[in-house]
Amino acid sequence: MKKILLIIASIILVCSCVGVKSVAKGLENESYLDIVGNTDKYKSEVLVSIDDKTSFKTKVRKNKKEKINYKVFAISTGKHVIKVYYEDTLILKKTIFVSSQETRQIILP
Repeated sequence: MKKILLIIASIILVCSCVGVKSVAKGLENESYLDIVGNTDKYKSEVLVSIDDKTSFKTKVRKNKKEKINYKVFAISTGKHVIKVYYEDTLILKKTIFVSSQETRQIILP
């Protein structure tokens, strides 16, 4: 009886062993835009256009040192032409170059 229990315990012990698992992950190949400016001047949303291909609307946030609870927008790395429109008027056109995992702050005039 002890042999059977020893065999069952050995089988359970061998079956429950898990091999070594390793996972390698790199950084995402994307960058981020942070739109800041005078919130009194830009009360409604601004339209941000990237390379005349993609665009999104966002509220302008105050340029504070604390970076808590604000929204950044992911873009691909490399060279981009950023245009910002407020009430259908072009207020900023800028060419930027961003590297991987960089957050570029776009400061509105």
